[in-house]
Order: sequence, then structure tokens, then C-alpha cells
Amino acid sequence: MLGCSVSGFKQTCTPVVGGADLLLVGDANDFNFTEGEADTDGNATGYASIAYRGGSGATATATVATGAVTAISVTAGGSGYTTAPTVVITGGGGTGATATATVSGGVVTAITVSAGGTGYTSAPTITFSGAASPAAGAYLFPIDSIVDTIGVEITQANADGSSSAYSYVITARQARVSQQMTNFAKKLDLASICCQLVFVWRTNDGSIFVAGERYVNSLEIPRFRFRQDGSKFQTGKKFTDFNGNDFQVKADYLRGPYEFTGGMAALKPFIAP
Repeated sequence: MLGCSVSGFKQTCTPVVGGADLLLVGDANDFNFTEGEADTDGNATGYASIAYRGGSGATATATVATGAVTAISVTAGGSGYTTAPTVVITGGGGTGATATATVSGGVVTAITVSAGGTGYTSAPTITFSGAASPAAGAYLFPIDSIVDTIGVEITQANADGSSSAYSYVITARQARVSQQMTNFAKKLDLASICCQLVFVWRTNDGSIFVAGERYVNSLEIPRFRFRQDGSKFQTGKKFTDFNGNDFQVKADYLRGPYEFTGGMAALKPFIAP
């Protein structure tokens, strides 16, 4: 005989406030979420932190002699590097210098000059690519919405008797039909085709949730594809009617959203200025 024990849901006696006041969207390929410690029953406790995939924070300076780059010294090793980033050498008046980075324990530990180049009159600038970073445009972008008009609807269904599936509908009301709004809708459409979108929202009671993530604990999880569906531009029939766009994205996935317990302080470095 097979049997199982299911722990009951414990409702905390705290006020519940509806609605969401912040909605962020980004490229899911840019971010890695780390799960928090499981509770005593082995249940997930959400995500404790977020980081750029591929590492960030490494810096370096170059040394020039007789017109060539002779050495590049690491001034900060950064963190989270899973592979060696590409060393980008720009400026200094010369051309042709190349170098490779060495990574150990998630940190850039050394840079080896493979070609010194020619014509350098000053030390060129050293940067790194191949990893998500603010310099590369990797941000969580706020979606403008009229105050208190962000809605997140998640419907759980298992009518066919299989495991539960969840249907997501995220909406935000954006005021005034405009060319800017058209451009935004077009860009988001293209992004949903070529990328995987991650959405982060904060409810009015201060809780933060994540949906659409692709990398968890540095491992790729099953695909979670959000698409625009049902967004509606309208001017209304009367002068007092709403003039704008009810932006809407939809998705289907095999589980509900995960709470982000790291708080806004942990998210702020990743939000576009």
C-alpha cells in the first residue's frame, strides 16, 4: 500500500493588501537566482539572491612601453565568473593588442597579453565582455504603469488529472497612446521571440515575486515563455474615458511564482536607472 503525508498550509495572521506597485522585466538569460534554504518540511523558501550570469566586477589596467601593451594587471577580480570573459582593449591611440583572462574560483586571477599591438601612446582601457553586466545593458527594466494598476493573475488547473499547470496573466495600464508606446510594444514582442523574459513584481504588502526565470543555482531550468497577448490600445468614447494601453503578457508553466526574499536592497543594483 502506498501512502503519503502532506503538511498543511499555515496561514499567518497578517494583513493582506491587494495589488502590485512595481513591475520589472528583463532578459532571463542575464540573471541567476539562488534558492534559499529549504524549510524543515523540505519545502522551497523562494529565492534568496540574484546575480549576473557569467560574473561581474572585474577591472584591470594596462602597461605600455615603446608603443605596445606589455602587461595587464588585475585590479579587482570580481565574482561569479563561470568562464573566462573576453578581454576588450580600447583607446590609447594604438591597435592590435589582444589578451586572455584566467578565472579561478569565480574570480579573474590573471590576464596574459597575447599580442602587444602597435602605436599605443597611452595605456588603453581594459574591459570585459561575454558576461551580463550593466555596461552591456543587462538590467531589469521598470514597466511604467498608472499607480496601483498592475495586476498579476495566476490560475491553477489540472482538469485532465495530470500535474497542475499554471496560467499567468500580467497586466499594466500605461497612460496615453503614443509612438513611444508603440515602440515599446514592438521591442517587447521581439524580445519575447529571441529571448526569454523574466518578470519581477512587488505587491503592495511588500512581497516580491519572480516568474520567467531561466537560471537557478547556475543551472538552466525548463523554458518559461511569456508572450504579449491581448494588449489593448484605446482612446475611449468620451473625453473622460481612459486613453492608453492595457499592456498584457501571458504564459503557461508547471508551477507558481517563487518569492524573492532578498528584498528591494538586493534588487536595486539590477534595476535600470
